[in-house]
Amino acid sequence: MKLVLIHLGESNATHLWENLKHLKNLKLDIDIVLILDNVNNQKITKKLNCEIFYYNKNKCRFNNLHLMHHDSNFRGDFWRKSTERFFALNQWHEQNPNVKIIHIESDNLLFSNFPLMRFEQLNTLAWLRHNQDLDSAAILYSPNSSKTLWLVKQINHHISNDPSTTDMKALNKISKNNLNIGILPSYNPNWIKSPSIDQDLARISSYYNFFGGIFDPAAIGVWLTGNDPRNSLGWVKRYMNHFNPSVNPADFSYSIKNSQLLVKYQDHVNKSDVYNIHVHSKQLGLFRSYSQFILKFYCFTSNRQSFKYFFSISKSLFVLKFYGKNWKFSTNRIFRALRIFFKSRKTELFD
Repeated sequence: MKLVLIHLGESNATHLWENLKHLKNLKLDIDIVLILDNVNNQKITKKLNCEIFYYNKNKCRFNNLHLMHHDSNFRGDFWRKSTERFFALNQWHEQNPNVKIIHIESDNLLFSNFPLMRFEQLNTLAWLRHNQDLDSAAILYSPNSSKTLWLVKQINHHISNDPSTTDMKALNKISKNNLNIGILPSYNPNWIKSPSIDQDLARISSYYNFFGGIFDPAAIGVWLTGNDPRNSLGWVKRYMNHFNPSVNPADFSYSIKNSQLLVKYQDHVNKSDVYNIHVHSKQLGLFRSYSQFILKFYCFTSNRQSFKYFFSISKSLFVLKFYGKNWKFSTNRIFRALRIFFKSRKTELFD
């Protein structure tokens, strides 16, 4: 089995390089594959001691990516690339057909209790559900290349039917139409109170007993560590319900024990293991050796929802560089930019 990360495009994803070091330090018994499409990253990757695979989009046997209708200026065509990664994954898997894979997104922080052995026992595709309309490939498992190929063909079909679709929408439709696909647990069935079980909660808790804990599609990570500051001109905002998740992170109390995250649901006595958090805020410190101290601080402050805002200078400069490169400065525009900056502390400029 291999752990696969994918980075398409020319951006210098610093959090990815830090996460790869973190994964090596975890000493999980699994080899790591990094899929890229830009040879300019070669110098950095030589130091990472993992398998490198270069995706060649010109060798894709089929794809409808050119039909996708999204703002190509948004973070270097973000939505197309987030969908194209499945085609890149399939290209690697075709050359390694009998290898089981766990794909994780580059800002996904795994803990040392990540249940690799449980994945080894799965024989079906499996990924995460974020809410009733959106699924997530923050963690995606495929047992072989034929399953990956089937998934890519399904995504390709959904693109042709709806060019405005995203990877999250397509995955959601695929999993709803194919109940044999596993939805990795993000909820404990013991937390379900109503005798008439909500079907969405039932689906996202059905594999809980198999894995013995929960995975985080994004809700817990955004609640604890904050949103992506590029969405709000450098402001990191915690305690947000990201894309209306099925799991309400405000229902939990959080703690760190042995460098692992635990959650307790409302008045329940027993705690549940959390195997990962989605670090939407891309904070580099969370992938470094002192991350447990940061997480302890976040867990402690989350009990009273304090320390809600903080500011990332580097991310603010990134946004200004990207969106301000064609600006012609004037006094009015500077005042307008300042108004937007302070307003962005409490609002999201982008999804």
